[in-house]
Amino acid sequence: MFRPFLSFAMLLTLSTFVFAETPTTSNWSSGLNHYIGQFHLLNSDNQPMREFESHWAEDNEIFQYASFSMIDGADSSSRGVGFCFWNKKEKRLEFNELEFRDGKRFMYIGYCVDMTKTTMTWIVSEWSEKGMISQVKMTDTFTSTGLDRSTEQIMGEESEADDSSVVKWVRVTEENKEG
Repeated sequence: MFRPFLSFAMLLTLSTFVFAETPTTSNWSSGLNHYIGQFHLLNSDNQPMREFESHWAEDNEIFQYASFSMIDGADSSSRGVGFCFWNKKEKRLEFNELEFRDGKRFMYIGYCVDMTKTTMTWIVSEWSEKGMISQVKMTDTFTSTGLDRSTEQIMGEESEADDSSVVKWVRVTEENKEG
């Protein structure tokens, strides 16, 4: 009984790697279609933290987005803008984001390391005027209502951004919804 279970577990583990793929010039834009529209970003208590809105600025070339804090208070207000694109030189899907939070500017630079039909995994570095603050691995799992996010700290300190505790995105609009 133990041997068949072990074989099944091994097969399941290997199938995850077989079906995962690195984004390519021909498929990267299909992954971003999951992020199109307007979302409320929730923390683990199901409290809205941010609002996120995105669209294709240039079809399958430039993906543009904006977000803002939904938390009241002078110390919790933030606004961010960014865009995703295919970096031909690095041969990978990347994004750049600028956020204004608590009177200071922060930069986020990220790239996609893995993509399946239901997930995208990103490596994201946060920078301030003092240099790199942290780096995290974010895995987004697409659901019928939006996406679930898990985050793993790679280096540095945990971000003070209000969206660092976001675990779920709930779709507010239905346009361009990919299944």
